[in-house]
Amino acid sequence: MKSNLLSGVLFIAVLFTVNIFTACEKKNGPESPVPLYDSITMGAGYVTDIYYSLSDGVVAEVPRANWDIAFSVDPQSSAILINEAAGVELKLYPTVSSTMEGMWAESIDLTDYETWDKLYNPDTTWTDGAFGMNASGHPNYGWGNYNMASHNVEGSALYIIKTRSGAMMKIVIEIKYSMQQRYVFKFADLPGKAETSVDLNCSASTANFIYYSLDSKAIIENREPDKSTWNLLFTKYTDNSMNYNVTGVLSNLNVLVAEMEDSTIGDVSWTEDDLSDDINIIGSDWKSFDMENMVYVVDEGKVFVIKDNAEKCYALNFTAFDMTKGKAVFTILEK
Repeated sequence: MKSNLLSGVLFIAVLFTVNIFTACEKKNGPESPVPLYDSITMGAGYVTDIYYSLSDGVVAEVPRANWDIAFSVDPQSSAILINEAAGVELKLYPTVSSTMEGMWAESIDLTDYETWDKLYNPDTTWTDGAFGMNASGHPNYGWGNYNMASHNVEGSALYIIKTRSGAMMKIVIEIKYSMQQRYVFKFADLPGKAETSVDLNCSASTANFIYYSLDSKAIIENREPDKSTWNLLFTKYTDNSMNYNVTGVLSNLNVLVAEMEDSTIGDVSWTEDDLSDDINIIGSDWKSFDMENMVYVVDEGKVFVIKDNAEKCYALNFTAFDMTKGKAVFTILEK
């Protein structure tokens, strides 16, 4: 009797453990959801960013080339992005001054500009940006140093930025008041005229980032939807492995993705260990360019398993890509 009881307890414990580690690994059964066949269109030249929900479809379609820099709303993040896909370019200026005031007052010499390293947004995370790629390690986060007493990040670097229009500017991020979710920054057209100071309050935003146009000196209102409403972003971004702009898909914060080769959407199998929070797991290599026929070919044997921030799992695979329209065709199946 004791042996049977012990066996039953062990069976339940093992079953519970298996459920923990394969919570999303479910096979289709009689009650399985029906596949959703969907598509998005980014337009000729892929000029539109599309925020997509796996449960609700397209959430927002916005022009890609209407901003230069973007600031993380998260109080614990110092990430500041640049719009690489629209031609924005960022480089650290080799200052000789050690103070922000001294840096800003320096005479800018761009003689060796083309030899300076470009700074890129990371393509695996939203928690860093191009402005932080010159970081030397805590407490230095690239554009500024973390103050242990105030918990603010205080500016310590001068940058040269080329905007979407090709205008050359100098820019400093003076401070991020972390708890208030406020950034103070300033920029000026080179050789230093038309200085603009901005106090940017992010506290009311429900998005991941607030976007700013240096060319028009304005916040781009409501560009990114509420962070809880979307899972995937169809966009252009820089693939850091080759420092080249690609068209693909990035996942939202708190979304996990696994790439499964030689699979079908109906019988794909995976474990929790396969899932990653890198935002470029879907990326751009689900398609390849056929030079002979001048068309994109989609790898239909590549299936992406996606666990959203509500713990729901989906399988997604692409079936076609039309480069003339920027149209991606895909199938989604809830798992």
